[in-house]
Amino acid sequence: MLARLIAWQEAVDLLREQRALSYTGPELLPSYRAAITSVSRAGRWRHALKLVDELAADGVVADPICFSEAMGACRKSGQWKITLKLLADMREAGAPPDPYTTSNAIAACAAGGQWEQALELLDELEEPNAVCYNAALSACARAGRWREALTLLKRLEDGSGASAANARSYASAMTACTRGKQWQRALQLWDQMQERGIRPDGVAYGAAVAACCEGRQATRALRLVQAMRSANVRADAIVFNSALSACARNRPPLWKPARQLLRDMQRWGVPPTTVSYNAALAAAAAARNWKAALRLMVAMRAEGLTPDTTSFGTALSACERARNWQAARTVLDEARAAEAADIECFNSAISAVARGQGWKAALALLREAEVAGLPPTARSYGPVLLAARRQPKVVAKLVQDEIRPRGLRLGPFSGSAVISAFGAAKQWRAAVGALELIEEPNAACFTAAAAACGRSRQSSAALELLDRMEAVGVVPDGRALQTIAWAAARGGEYAASLATLRRLRTSDGRPLAPADSLGVALSVCESMEAIFELIRAAEASGLAVDPLTLYQVVLEGWAAGAEGTAQSPVAAAASLLRGLGDGSLPAHGDGAGDRDEALDAMIEAADDADEALDDVEAELGSRYDDDEEDEEEDAFVDNDDGGEGFAFEEDDDEGGGELWLLPVAHVEALLDRAYAKMVTAGQLSPWTAEAMLDLHGYSVALAGAAIRYVLRTLAHEHAERAALGAVDGGRCADGLVVITGRGRGSGEEGPQLGSAVLELLAHGLDPPIEARVLAGNEGRVNLDGESLQRWLKEGGRVLPKEIIE
Repeated sequence: MLARLIAWQEAVDLLREQRALSYTGPELLPSYRAAITSVSRAGRWRHALKLVDELAADGVVADPICFSEAMGACRKSGQWKITLKLLADMREAGAPPDPYTTSNAIAACAAGGQWEQALELLDELEEPNAVCYNAALSACARAGRWREALTLLKRLEDGSGASAANARSYASAMTACTRGKQWQRALQLWDQMQERGIRPDGVAYGAAVAACCEGRQATRALRLVQAMRSANVRADAIVFNSALSACARNRPPLWKPARQLLRDMQRWGVPPTTVSYNAALAAAAAARNWKAALRLMVAMRAEGLTPDTTSFGTALSACERARNWQAARTVLDEARAAEAADIECFNSAISAVARGQGWKAALALLREAEVAGLPPTARSYGPVLLAARRQPKVVAKLVQDEIRPRGLRLGPFSGSAVISAFGAAKQWRAAVGALELIEEPNAACFTAAAAACGRSRQSSAALELLDRMEAVGVVPDGRALQTIAWAAARGGEYAASLATLRRLRTSDGRPLAPADSLGVALSVCESMEAIFELIRAAEASGLAVDPLTLYQVVLEGWAAGAEGTAQSPVAAAASLLRGLGDGSLPAHGDGAGDRDEALDAMIEAADDADEALDDVEAELGSRYDDDEEDEEEDAFVDNDDGGEGFAFEEDDDEGGGELWLLPVAHVEALLDRAYAKMVTAGQLSPWTAEAMLDLHGYSVALAGAAIRYVLRTLAHEHAERAALGAVDGGRCADGLVVITGRGRGSGEEGPQLGSAVLELLAHGLDPPIEARVLAGNEGRVNLDGESLQRWLKEGGRVLPKEIIE
């Protein structure tokens, strides 16, 4: 630097001496060139501008070299406007634009973010060279203008010699694609450059690694770093940092490779920076490895680096994700001691403490942030609200006294917690009003609000939410539609409930079959009158009632304690099914006379069940006087003989009443019998493959019937094979897969089918059959092959035993 300083001062002194000796015109041009060049390369752009002005005053003809050197000094100092003015002055003085001076002007535009002006300057040149193209590509790269960059690269690829594309050209184009969210195109350019035989330099490697980081392609980023080593191309800290960030962004995060990258940096003579350690910390945090994050903080200090706010915040994020509130408090204390704790550090600690110690401790930590002069944000309150969601008064006070006055907008997750808290307290107006607190409410937020309306039987408010969702561009999912339909049915608006359910879609986007829509609608009805109202609405809409769905809903819904029926549930089922048969209620088929085998089977099952009810009642002694029972008791009761069942009240002619007890085993037996007859009639089949059952869309009760039917079928097949001397395990020798679905269309209580299947296999069989949910696919349950074969060989039973032979 001292040599440069001496050089430019000597050049300026020489120019002054010549001017003192009355040198003029062309005689001064070489001295001006030397002085301006020296001053410019020393970074003295103001001195360079002054010399250019003096050059004109001395009558020296404008020289492109002088202007170009001065423009270079201004460009390097970020003075892009002055650079363009120099170019204009040069042209005004009569000097034609040349590639060298124009490339400086284009590069200045790139530094100033003026990509459009950069392209205009390039187009003014008759024969721009690769330097000009690369400067324009750099302008596009900085602005993320990937389409323009690809166009320029194509023009370069079609050229040759001085205007041919090189590694720097591809590097800029890759960077433009990456910043334009086109990382796949960037990696395609990398492959294209390799195919053209262009050897990549460090900048090109760095651009490719950055593209991998953007695309979460950590494995390829690591291969590129190793390729640099093999090609003897030095990787700088920027390349390593991009690769470390790729490890953090990968799914799943690659913490161990990130740790190895840090070691490689030290081994290859590239000292890790604070940014390097922060990227490695991000990988540890993404992997929820709080111990590794704390070790990195120690290693960082051992390297002589001081952790910054990002370091502490990322370490706290690792503790938060691992739900380790003790470690989070320790790191927060260190950050506060280093005066590096910002509100985001507190937010991560608050989240960890909320999960580990509850809302009171989290709120106390939020108060500490306020005392430290850090105003809480919406993310500060989020964990507190989630932890206090079962404390409506606490939530209401925080919302009224702090969140609203501060103008904070909650995220969807914490906002849903607020809505649910109000809903649990049956404050439906507050629940709906809480939607205004959410910055971008999603379908789950509206679903929670609809559930709150449903609990308070505010059907109109729930239906209005559907219009409100559409107004803000939120697409109602299956759960939202079912919850709104449930709320509408609770308020007595059955036709609107059915109309809402008709908007349901299957998993592949097709409209739900009308019978399936009606089946869901029937399942939300709570009384006999509600069922009939809905059936009349369906008849008016031209929808058909699925007999099995109706029978299942009657057994399952009324047996769960529905009110308003003067019949036993089985008798009610029989009467409804007879109505289907004689045409007084809509049914499958073109007319009232179209009674298929499935309908016959269902009516027969209902008749048998109705006749068997009296025998069951007499055998269990399950008639009780109405005066001995509390009307407010749950429908599920224990009888004097130790049996369990569902209770129903039936009025007699004298105004009195008696309590029917329908045993759980009887309900299961009735549904099992009906299901078996439907399969025999060819109307149903649980099998989708040799050893795979599809229960997707089934209710819990119907899924139980299907599982019991399949197990009994396998037991029968096993007995037949054993009688013939066969030793193979049959079609389910390697186990059985049961598809339950992920429960995305479930109601307010969330997915239940998978857990119900596991419960049946573990506690409803003797001996139990081992099963598990397949990793990565919560919608499948896998029955262990050995356990299933053991159940078959030991003459396994389905519990409880059937009581109807």
